[in-house]
Amino acid sequence: MRNDGKLVKLTDPVIKFMPHIMRSRTASQNLIKLSLDCKPLDDYIQKTREEKQVSLNYMTIALAAYTRVISERPKLNYFVSNGKLYEHKDIKMSFVAKIEFDDKSEEVMLEVPI
Repeated sequence: MRNDGKLVKLTDPVIKFMPHIMRSRTASQNLIKLSLDCKPLDDYIQKTREEKQVSLNYMTIALAAYTRVISERPKLNYFVSNGKLYEHKDIKMSFVAKIEFDDKSEEVMLEVPI
């Protein structure tokens, strides 16, 4: 029993079998290279800042999009531990931040519940 997730009991047998095929985290990564036109996003950010006085940037929009996808598609929030499939109980964002604005500065890990 884990305190950060609940055991997934009923699921597709293929999904339960996948951790045995892809044993490491890197084996199960999917990467893609995209080129995006950011002009519509820049226009949206500018319009929101002017009309609603809300300070948006790329990071806040990316985090909002990620949170929405995870909340609408809970199976994307599954994780494997000891060959068993679990669903996270909540959504959290994790960041690494520098204590000072310097390349050699110490880094700290921040975890923000959503």
